[in-house]
Amino acid sequence: MECVLEGEHICKEYRLYQRTADRLVEAVTGGKIVRGKRHTALRDISFSVEKGEAFGIIGSNGAGKSTLLKICAGVLEPDAGELHKCGKVSALLELGAGFHPDYTGAENVLLTGRVMGVPRSVMEERLPGILEFAGIGAYADQPVRTYSSGMFARLAFAAATNVDADILIVDEALSVGDIYFQNRCFRRFAELREGGVTLLLVSHDLETVRNMTSRTLWIENGTAKMCGESREVCNAYAAEIHRKENEDYLKRSKREAECGEETHEAADERAEEFKAVPPGVPGIAPKAGDILSGSVRILHCYFENAHGEAVSELTGGTFCRLVIVFETEEELQRCIVGFVLQNRKGVSIINSNTLTVQGGKTFPVRAGSLCRVEFAMNFPVLYQDIYVLDCAVAEGESVMENELKTWIYGATTVMVRPQGTCLAIMDIPQKVTVKTSDIGLKESIAAGGRSGVHAQV
Repeated sequence: MECVLEGEHICKEYRLYQRTADRLVEAVTGGKIVRGKRHTALRDISFSVEKGEAFGIIGSNGAGKSTLLKICAGVLEPDAGELHKCGKVSALLELGAGFHPDYTGAENVLLTGRVMGVPRSVMEERLPGILEFAGIGAYADQPVRTYSSGMFARLAFAAATNVDADILIVDEALSVGDIYFQNRCFRRFAELREGGVTLLLVSHDLETVRNMTSRTLWIENGTAKMCGESREVCNAYAAEIHRKENEDYLKRSKREAECGEETHEAADERAEEFKAVPPGVPGIAPKAGDILSGSVRILHCYFENAHGEAVSELTGGTFCRLVIVFETEEELQRCIVGFVLQNRKGVSIINSNTLTVQGGKTFPVRAGSLCRVEFAMNFPVLYQDIYVLDCAVAEGESVMENELKTWIYGATTVMVRPQGTCLAIMDIPQKVTVKTSDIGLKESIAAGGRSGVHAQV
């Protein structure tokens, strides 16, 4: 494949000033008096993006993502390293950043095309379609300073994606739009990629990154922490977020204990009979990206049918149980067990745990014991495919306030076959009622709609 964007050992530094006057002092003295502190935004970043590929960039706030995109867009120059680009770049770093507030919407669209090197005649031909996509109606001839944030975002997106770019850079630009606008944007991205446009996407929405990109770069504190298949990188990043949340939770719990605050007693639930794992059910082998505490280990995760048989295939709408078996070397007074079922694109279909299912109750598990948790359900009618299931064990008071002990990504998979034909993500049981009338509409209105109505099911 042809490489259209490649970064080699890119570095970028800024100077940070506490006061504006400090910047002035450095400028007046020609740098002899230094007041600013060095901040390394990017350190030795290398990556490559192929033609037509959707490439994701993730990381926490301040990690250096936006700085890297600005370098890719040509807004900034790296202090060290090289960036090689092949083709025209259109960047949605900030939607409408190049719009003039006193120009009308139509005038700003034409201006965007001119800046990107598109002939005015071509942009004039595209203008009706761009305005229709943006859905701003009569406001097309009004100054953009009179637009709402949603109208401004729609017009800026429509303009930026109609300038014949070879590389499209998007930096959280869609977070300002409503769900309908975002849906249209995703369809537009798909059209562009089919036309060979390369997409560079930065987003905090990991589900969007998993769904839209094939490879992802994870940047942390200005360095490249991981680069590879999007699902694997996003899982590793999510695991790091969970780890940090756990650290914060433990620190808060320690402070509360030192202050003498009461701890909640564990729910007094009598343990159900422990059933043996059916023969042939494979054990779980931890892998890179999983969250592992060492003291709590998930041993098995599998589905059972109504007869208690372990199965790797389910029919939507039928009864089943999800079984999670783990062992713990420490006492868990307020245990929570949960799972997430995702499709192959990383979209979460089911997200459940014992706390929410049992009305906010946790349960105790003794140190040195095995625990078997069963989730009984009528499995949803899903699109026929293989689905991936993550499972986890935590201890705490709520879904937000807990210490995550272990999280296994891709603990098991299940092939789902729908009853009949399901062409969407999910189907539901339905009852259809059709009513017809044997008299005309005018006669029905005159009669108050009461005569000649028949119900059919």
